[in-house]
Amino acid sequence: MIFKNFIELNSTVANGFIVNDIISVLKQESTITEEKEKQILLNAINFVILIQDGFKFLSEETPIENLEKSLDAFNVAYNALKDSEVSIKLSEINQIITSSLRELEELGEHKKIKTLDLKASFRLFDSMQDLLLKKAHNLSSNNEYHLEI
Repeated sequence: MIFKNFIELNSTVANGFIVNDIISVLKQESTITEEKEKQILLNAINFVILIQDGFKFLSEETPIENLEKSLDAFNVAYNALKDSEVSIKLSEINQIITSSLRELEELGEHKKIKTLDLKASFRLFDSMQDLLLKKAHNLSSNNEYHLEI
């Protein structure tokens, strides 16, 4: 594994832990402290807003703040959803993003919400988790070069 792949693998694994924490909060089965849970939920909301802004920029050419971050976030969500489902349309991805944001905001307001009411959020973050696992596996399997420091 080359050093560049090792750095990218570390980043991918770190993002995987973040997504795992979000999924744990969504399932409401975590042993995460309430304060950290609030921060994880806030980070998830902010990430979905970035995804939504990236979609708005691409579909409506609406000027947005944090253009690069928004496009990166949308790219991750798009690739994750596209890989997890055989045929998905941009309008459906937009619906998932919009629904997920609404679900996360409601979860923040009404702490005890049924996990069944979080379908779009699970769909989005589960697909991201799958994508990160595939990426980590591909990076760790790449033995084309030996590690050189």
